[in-house]
Amino acid sequence: MATQVLRDPRRLVLSARWQALAELATQLAEAPWSVDDARFAGVMAAGLSVGEIAHAVAIVGMFSHFTRAADATGIAPDYASPLPRLEVDENRVPAPRPALDGRPARAARAPLARVLPDIAAAFSRWREQVFVAAGALTEGDRAVLAQAVARALGDAVPGDAVPGDAASVGALGGSPSHREVALAAFAEKLTVAPWRMREADLEVLRGLGLDDRAILHAIAVVGFQNQDSRVRLALG
Repeated sequence: MATQVLRDPRRLVLSARWQALAELATQLAEAPWSVDDARFAGVMAAGLSVGEIAHAVAIVGMFSHFTRAADATGIAPDYASPLPRLEVDENRVPAPRPALDGRPARAARAPLARVLPDIAAAFSRWREQVFVAAGALTEGDRAVLAQAVARALGDAVPGDAVPGDAASVGALGGSPSHREVALAAFAEKLTVAPWRMREADLEVLRGLGLDDRAILHAIAVVGFQNQDSRVRLALG
């Protein structure tokens, strides 16, 4: 099965339970804004509990961070394995996004803090490290990156407080600065098409004065917000 997953996961023949999990994971990874009540109900109909669904969503969220960290930093597989090497289609087109005016207005399905409080608490501590603790980026830079991710995924609501209570792009009116535009573009590309990241994307950040530590912090912010937005869009 592992070989088939690497070669063509969409052609796997799975049990109803595993199929429902695979479809949820794929949709949450590729088009999280489209995870609707029907998808949630379908996974439950396949026999998964609310807690199991929430756990699956948390795992997908975490991997949305891991893969972006790997793609942004250029980590390549360097280990021996009997499995075929994962081949990335660099010409792959991202899932089409509708006009995303804001977070979908729907009732919370299974808030992580209620269903899996230990995992929610761990994510909260992670948020503190990324957005609140002293780091290589200013609060304003972190907010610009996070808000760009949220907007790209359909998780941003006008007027929402952004991490660090700092101004996001255009939040104070007027035109965004060159720095804000560059940071937002980096965050959006890493969110929407991480497989297309190149060294040139990091050079743009270096041109803003970011050193390697600050670039890693920027990647961490984008990765966290990808996780956070996916969990919120799926569970509420």
